Amino acid sequence: MKRLLFALLACCVLALPCRAEAAGPSPGLLVPIIPDARTGHYQITVSDAEALTAASVTRSVERTGITAKTDVFVEYPLDVEHPQTYYVTVTAIPEADRIGLDAPASKTFPVTTGCCPGVEGAFILGDGSAADPYQVYTPAQLRHVQQHLDAQFVQKQDITLTGTWTPLGTLTGVYDGGGYSILELNTTDGLFSSLNGATVKSVNLVSPTVQGTNYVGGIAGTLALSNLTNCTVTSGTIYGDARAAGGPVFAGGIIGYSDSSTVINCKATGSVGGIANGAALYQGGITGHNIQSSYIGCLSSIIFLGAEGTSTHTGGIVGVLGGYISPITLQNCHWTAPAWAVGSGSNTGFTPNTGDSFGNSQVPSIDGLS
Repeated sequence: MKRLLFALLACCVLALPCRAEAAGPSPGLLVPIIPDARTGHYQITVSDAEALTAASVTRSVERTGITAKTDVFVEYPLDVEHPQTYYVTVTAIPEADRIGLDAPASKTFPVTTGCCPGVEGAFILGDGSAADPYQVYTPAQLRHVQQHLDAQFVQKQDITLTGTWTPLGTLTGVYDGGGYSILELNTTDGLFSSLNGATVKSVNLVSPTVQGTNYVGGIAGTLALSNLTNCTVTSGTIYGDARAAGGPVFAGGIIGYSDSSTVINCKATGSVGGIANGAALYQGGITGHNIQSSYIGCLSSIIFLGAEGTSTHTGGIVGVLGGYISPITLQNCHWTAPAWAVGSGSNTGFTPNTGDSFGNSQVPSIDGLS
């Protein structure tokens, strides 16, 4: 009877779901153990097959002295790019003074990784919090960002895109590119449609093509109450065509339209332009149109492609200020063309905050500048 009682208790040691986890550089499963009163000694095994064979990949750990609910990390070579079912076996082992009175008992649980079972691109690692952001490895996982736009993310490797990309919507959370690259983006507004109260950092777009309508930029079409840091657009083609949609075009190497935001240490190279069918075109090396935003340590080397016959306002950093008078902060920014940092209503060359104290300048090349 005692052995049977122990076995029944041991079958309840796992009462909460396992989840994928990354402890340091190694992924694995976090297994919650709820002990019974008869033992504090457990063996936890993770396998890729329910029926263990010589070919099975398994990892085991033992923990003793467990007297309260405890999460035990089992290092395991998870597939971090695709959901997969693993099998967790928890074995309760009697302490030495219980041998002969109680017998070992175990239970096996299937665990399918991924934040959203059955959804392509489900995140395997992370929970979207600041302490444990979702980890992005593949194009499908990058696409899945649009299902959690208020969460936090970190990119873990270079990602090459194919075909036409639909912008990721309005980000209100945090996307950390980790210094890795996103290559061959081909889209309309930008990587994101817009950023609102968001933070984007260390994103590198390589050879993106952004061909949209009114608001176009490498990172996003519009930026509001947000922060961009250490982002680059290399060899980008950014072009807005608003002839069918009507209205002006706001085009920038990084952002089309910026409102009450901060852009720090961002860099853009390539071409920017558009055509607005008689309405204004605002084109800038970093941002097309600015309202009360700051640019610190930004660099641009852009060929501008504003269409003939369009009222065009061009600046090496910003195409135009809202109402031509909206406040702007420029510090230590450098650009290769035109001669002024910010275009004005008449394009006569309005460059605020120039001089040694602010360190802004037109330069022949931004190579070697940081």
